[in-house]
Amino acid sequence: MLDPQTISQFKVRLETERTRIREELKTIAKEVPRGAGDFDQTYPEFGNDVDPDEGADEVEEFTNILPLEKRLEERLALIEKALKKIEQGTYGTCERCANPIEQSRLEAIPEATACLKCK
Repeated sequence: MLDPQTISQFKVRLETERTRIREELKTIAKEVPRGAGDFDQTYPEFGNDVDPDEGADEVEEFTNILPLEKRLEERLALIEKALKKIEQGTYGTCERCANPIEQSRLEAIPEATACLKCK
């Protein structure tokens, strides 16, 4: 079981990472009112280039951003879930076996939802 001071330290780390991810998402997507942490990718202006190669480069860049947006949104959702568990007093408990998640695992991945045995 994690002591309150350790949980507080994890909370600060999670909140800091949440802010960083939101800021990164804002550079490639816009937040939408469907729910907290939900973003839609922004579309660059296509078709305004004189050179067709530049248009192709824009399309390639945009298609590379989509997987990044998805990964960031997924991580943001896990962080939000971990912060909610801190509020509920269940942070650090494996969702699969209900045993404590190893502190070393939480130090590496503070939003972890499963212990090493169950991951």
